[in-house]
Amino acid sequence: MDFKNCKRCGKLFRNIGRDVCPSCMRLDEEQFQTVKSYLVKNKTAGIQEVVEETGVPHDDIIRYLKEERLELKGEGGEMFLVCESCGDPISTGRFCKKCLKRLQSDISGIAPKEEETKSTKNSEVKFRIIDRYNNK
Repeated sequence: MDFKNCKRCGKLFRNIGRDVCPSCMRLDEEQFQTVKSYLVKNKTAGIQEVVEETGVPHDDIIRYLKEERLELKGEGGEMFLVCESCGDPISTGRFCKKCLKRLQSDISGIAPKEEETKSTKNSEVKFRIIDRYNNK
């Protein structure tokens, strides 16, 4: 079993592919629901107002934006979040649409094409049986 320390509280927990323990995950989800409820009632609220009224830290709200759980709307809203590749302002996520499209194109160019995979499977890959116990 693989264990790691929680990025938030420092507690040791079984690694399930996350940086935070189950307790902190629950707390984070509660905080997100608090922010979401506040924004449903106060559609024009800015980030600073949400921080002050909900008590949810600014960094967590930015993380929700980067995780595409929230989106900035309105004039000047995109000034808080910028594309991690080119620096253009964005309203949610980590990359602008242009850079995301480029990254997807780059990744698809790296992946082997179906024809290449088939030819590799049929002609190049061969097996040899190694019988360590019956060396005759």
